[in-house]
Amino acid sequence: MGMQPFAEWYPDSPLADVARRALTGTLDWCGVPGASEQAIVDAEKRLGVRLPKSYRDFLKVSNGFAMPGRFIDILLPVELIRPFGQDNEEIVQIRRELVVDPVVEAFEYHLDRAIQVSGTPQMGDDFILLDTHHSTALNECDAHLYSRVDIDWYASFAHLMAEKATFNL
Repeated sequence: MGMQPFAEWYPDSPLADVARRALTGTLDWCGVPGASEQAIVDAEKRLGVRLPKSYRDFLKVSNGFAMPGRFIDILLPVELIRPFGQDNEEIVQIRRELVVDPVVEAFEYHLDRAIQVSGTPQMGDDFILLDTHHSTALNECDAHLYSRVDIDWYASFAHLMAEKATFNL
């Protein structure tokens, strides 16, 4: 998606203002006010899943985040997160066709139900996805950095963000 298209498609979003300021070089903070508990609960009801603690905690601090100069440059506000398959049917189908064993490769086989928390990239096919159907830690779920080449696994959203904080997403 990129920052400019995000600002144009969602002009009333507080994150659009952050994107516009990032594009003009007048940005001092890349976040926006946090999401309310009710907004998070509403998203969970809409998606039919419980969001992981580390991601809920992030949303309470900043309901979306701009990352200028990164490959993935927008973490979506809670109102815009959605199942990955909703807008990426072609990617889902290609990945599903590559699966040899749906039990072993369950995430790839069920990629459509992963929760997309990053904006559609301006270039490439990189996304941050939450696998709310698989967890290796209490109150968390697996997080993945999806790219056309690979799908990297992390024990949680917090683990992914901590590791990638110094690396261009």
